[in-house]
Amino acid sequence: MVAEYVAQRRTAKGRTGKPLAIASLNRELEVLRRGLRLAVEWKVLQRSPKISKLRGERKRDRILAHEEEQSYLSAACPLLRDIATVLIDTGLQPGNVSVCLGHHVQFSPAGAGAKYGFVHIPAGKTDFAIRNVPLTARAKALLEVRYEQQGRPVEGWVFPAPTKTGRVQSMQSQPRRALKRSGVNRFEVYCFRHTALTRLGEAGADAFAIQRIAGHSSVLISQRYQHPTPERIESAFTALESYNRRKESELEEQGQATRSIVPTISTTVAFKAEDSQ
Repeated sequence: MVAEYVAQRRTAKGRTGKPLAIASLNRELEVLRRGLRLAVEWKVLQRSPKISKLRGERKRDRILAHEEEQSYLSAACPLLRDIATVLIDTGLQPGNVSVCLGHHVQFSPAGAGAKYGFVHIPAGKTDFAIRNVPLTARAKALLEVRYEQQGRPVEGWVFPAPTKTGRVQSMQSQPRRALKRSGVNRFEVYCFRHTALTRLGEAGADAFAIQRIAGHSSVLISQRYQHPTPERIESAFTALESYNRRKESELEEQGQATRSIVPTISTTVAFKAEDSQ
């Protein structure tokens, strides 16, 4: 039955009139697999059949190099450049940038150590998705310019567009043109988020910090954004070497202090012995 369902869906077409992507079919299979496992948990079924994902799905875990980022931003149109900059500087999902209202962007720092304000995400798939995401200096400056250009609205889309909803809805066609002009190898828009979260990990953020920033429901998901690159591994051992040397120096200083105290204690004991005599 599952095989028949997959065969039927592979002949179906999406809203654009094109066949469904393998990624879309795999998401449907994941939902089906989850539903069957719940049926087993609820004693509706005795066991759940094995459902494997289809091969050939285009991965969204590509990480952009800084050189690729610069080439892409230089070739992109102003609207796409601004959206891509916010995504790659904050790790937000593309949908978050499309629906953020003007009053959800705060330019005043909040909390100790904050510098550039934040974007509030008011909704999501889970409670973890509701969060404040700090801005970088570049993202703040970009959003401030757009805020001024729109007349400082109390409410409104950050990236308005002449659509039915009044906001940017799809970014699939523009990125292809920008990619062709930039010469950068093809990647999905979601890779901006993956790149941002990976850079956070390379900059020293732990999995729990990445979880709060990304709005993941589990820290296990956040761990996937910490890629042990050769440079990261080498820097880890360099830090370990510095840590070991520091501890050895502390032990040597403690040993010297102990040796300097011992004669003093012996002398004090001798003086007390002479006083008692």
